[in-house]
Amino acid sequence: MKMEPGYENLTKIDVWKNMERDFEHWEYAKVIEYTQRHPDALSDYHTRIPKYYNRSAGCMNDNDLDQAVYGRLISEIA
Repeated sequence: MKMEPGYENLTKIDVWKNMERDFEHWEYAKVIEYTQRHPDALSDYHTRIPKYYNRSAGCMNDNDLDQAVYGRLISEIA
């Protein structure tokens, strides 16, 4: 959108507010569409997402991960 004439100086928030929202999960469709046009974005996403979660929630140890995924410790059921 920022590359279209008249939209060059929009902030990220302005772009977000002006995006079409034609169904409930429109964000997923936009991300898939963008990734299909720009496949290199996927590797960038895979690089950035662990950093994002590490900053927001900190690293999870194995027990915390077991609890989140399985609802119990693997050592209890293995």
